[in-house]
Amino acid sequence: MIKHFLIGILRQAARQKTYTTITTIGLAIGLASFLVTASWIRFETGFDSNWRNHDRIARVIGSQQFAADGQRLAALPFNLAPVLAQEFPEFEQVARVQSPASLLFAVDDRRFYESSVFYADSNILEIFDLPLRFGQRASALNGPNQAILSAEAAEKYFGSSDPIGKSIRIDNRDDLAVTGVMEPLPFNISFRPNILVTMNTHAAVAAGTYLHDWRTNAYGTFVLIADGANATTINSKIRDVLSRYRPDGTPPQLSIQPIREVHLTPNLQGDFAVRSSKLLLWVFGATALAVLIIACVNYTNLATARAISREREIGVRKALGADRMRLMMQFFGESLVASGLAMIVAIVISEFIVIGANRWFDSNLRQYFRFDWPALVTIVGTWLVTSIGAGLYPALHLSSLRSALAIRSSGNVSTHSSALRASLVILQFVASISLIIGTVTIYRQLDYFSSRDIGFDKDQIVTVALPGQELKEKVPALKAALGSHSAVKSVTAIGALPSSQQQSSASFNWEGGPPDKQLLFNLNVVDEDYLETFGLELASGRNFSGAVSESETSMPCIINETAAKSMGWDEAVGRNIIQPPELKINVIGVVKDYNYASLHLPIRPLMLYMDPSRPTNMAIKISTADLSATLVELEKLWSEVVPERPFNYSFLDVSFASAYQAEQQAGRILLLYTVIAIAIACLGLISLASYRIARRTKETGIRKVLGASIASIVVLHTKEFVLWILVANVIAWPIGYLAIEQWLQNFAYRVDVSWWSLAFAGFGALLIALLTVAIQTLKSATSNPVKSLRYE
Repeated sequence: MIKHFLIGILRQAARQKTYTTITTIGLAIGLASFLVTASWIRFETGFDSNWRNHDRIARVIGSQQFAADGQRLAALPFNLAPVLAQEFPEFEQVARVQSPASLLFAVDDRRFYESSVFYADSNILEIFDLPLRFGQRASALNGPNQAILSAEAAEKYFGSSDPIGKSIRIDNRDDLAVTGVMEPLPFNISFRPNILVTMNTHAAVAAGTYLHDWRTNAYGTFVLIADGANATTINSKIRDVLSRYRPDGTPPQLSIQPIREVHLTPNLQGDFAVRSSKLLLWVFGATALAVLIIACVNYTNLATARAISREREIGVRKALGADRMRLMMQFFGESLVASGLAMIVAIVISEFIVIGANRWFDSNLRQYFRFDWPALVTIVGTWLVTSIGAGLYPALHLSSLRSALAIRSSGNVSTHSSALRASLVILQFVASISLIIGTVTIYRQLDYFSSRDIGFDKDQIVTVALPGQELKEKVPALKAALGSHSAVKSVTAIGALPSSQQQSSASFNWEGGPPDKQLLFNLNVVDEDYLETFGLELASGRNFSGAVSESETSMPCIINETAAKSMGWDEAVGRNIIQPPELKINVIGVVKDYNYASLHLPIRPLMLYMDPSRPTNMAIKISTADLSATLVELEKLWSEVVPERPFNYSFLDVSFASAYQAEQQAGRILLLYTVIAIAIACLGLISLASYRIARRTKETGIRKVLGASIASIVVLHTKEFVLWILVANVIAWPIGYLAIEQWLQNFAYRVDVSWWSLAFAGFGALLIALLTVAIQTLKSATSNPVKSLRYE
């Protein structure tokens, strides 16, 4: 019986090749989009679930209110961790981490700048169960000048040999003993070290600087929470810890953030974690679901339209004794087979998407898309839900027909069926128009990023990292050598580059301000060439002179306009910012506001100061028509001063653009989904229009015989579709507006959702639908009316 049942379904599919092809392609594309997106969402929401104690691991973060704005901090003072470990039994382990921009590592003649290097306390291995291929966990980070390497780093420096006990040199300064090699780590973890170095190695170098300053926020703090401890209680107890050590102001308030929340919490100052956005998950999840719904609606619409041609078949089956349940099983079976075939095609399409994603999306989807039990459950579940969603109404509708009426059916369309098909077409285009609105606005926002005046010059600026104290000591010689090149306009040695998320921060009192209130500043080390190199303008005052004051009670600084306004200063030059107990920081200039962080964030108070011991980057402003030749010559000049250091350069405009990589990916993916949604909707329109036109073939022939023009026949067949699209616009505009407005809330600087974006989406959908239907209509309008009158 089952064999006969399946043969009947396959024969029915073979008789309707066009219908089968269209429904299969539409469902397959919708299913492929949904499967890939579901795999990506599963990957993103599964971040940090691999750690054995993931439910007890957290990091300590700070929040601070200043002016009319708030800021959250992932970086906190160095001395905080020992206090938390000593005073709070709720924490089994507390460990600090600090990640410099990059550091030079060398073994013999193999020298490389490494990123994702972390200075860390030894008990970081107790908090995160980092698997070691070689070495002993208990002693791997216990002593000074020790390092644990990733498997990739160990292979790079030591080949296939066991590196335990061997030395690797850091920044031409210290020889580190390799005490461990990590196993390859999973992709979806926030704390993903390439090299771990003992924290006391860093402390020995940084001693005597900002290390023990409670106002300097530069260190991540991770904790392992004791079994049974309550997060709410912990937050209430640690909230005001910093106020005991900084009683002179308003220090950040502390709280714990579960490790599982780190990845999806963007825009924390000083954050080094791999980040994404909950909003992106919602946007892509909703978009993929919308595409799948469009595909299911497409199937349902075509199935109900095709039902009229099967009414006689159903009547005969009922007359021969088939009951309603058996007919429902048949039509559900057809839906299951169609969805199953589409799912097979969708899996193949998904593989092609995974292969091609690296190039177009700049994303390695292979790490997301894998076949395992959860994936299999998702595939089977999606297949069953899609089969039910797409086949429910056709099965109920067709099986409910009475045999006598079905046999006598003349093929007239019921009002109920027509209304349903109209509703389904409208639903498809509501989703499509909403996607067009979102895509247009995202690309407008990206264009705004690239065209907005950010207040500084980012073009033709070459940047080079300056890790290590040895390199900092040679900054004057490097500036002189590089500045001697004719193409170089200026050279500056600084801390954080503009657009960097890694600025440190500290709180200060100010002259004339309340003694119990402090203002949180972002800090940056600069020199006298900083303003010129980046094309920054002073609103008042003067630039640094180049001489650094040696006084322990006074130092010069330049602040931005936002800082001056936040302190209520109309004239800031000559006034003092105060760091208790005695240090007075004299304002010598006010720089015009510029976006020194990404456009996701508002401009916040900024302090520029000089400290020759702390630059971490060099920026070189060049003007040349032959960039490649200039870079080769700059590398030679660099090597004359520091031959042991590679000239690893990058371009500031590229770094600036990378801050918006997530938005660029969002735009590309949403564009693809929009094209897919419209394509599926148009496939349905082609089939539906062809069917409706075929049902009115005789009517068309009679109208032509009576003198109707081609244009009037085209209008006759298209006006109903036009009305449906207009109704879809009315529904889609508020939906699209509200959805994309929510996304735009992520940006401090943003475009508005303009009326023409809505109009463009509506007109575009109308034009596409009109062309799709008109092409089918023209075939009927230009056909021989004699053949039309013979049509059965």
